[in-house]
Amino acid sequence: GGQASVFVVNRQWPIWFATGSRILTNVNEPSLEAGIPVEIFPNPVQDYLTIRTVFSSQGTVRIRVINALGQVIRQVDSPFLSGNWTYELPMNAMPSGMYRIQLDTGKESATLNVVRQ
Repeated sequence: GGQASVFVVNRQWPIWFATGSRILTNVNEPSLEAGIPVEIFPNPVQDYLTIRTVFSSQGTVRIRVINALGQVIRQVDSPFLSGNWTYELPMNAMPSGMYRIQLDTGKESATLNVVRQ
């Protein structure tokens, strides 16, 4: 891992500076329901990406994997119930590179970035 430091310029905006192999993510975590973050791990991924969140009702979430060219290369619909939800997304057949994982419930959506090693 590396070390991360926060430098404040004119006391207005924090700027992240990192050394080593550390991945920094946006402070505003993606969420499908207000205040409930969507987690993805491991990132970078080799075989299966775990997607996890909590839902307050039941429904279906559409999961899209989008490549660097903006093409949807995989799409899956997964039902969910109220409570904890986990999905194992196979990525082992995909080429190495950067992907966007888009989740859409029809009411809410979230987009997360992942690297396939």
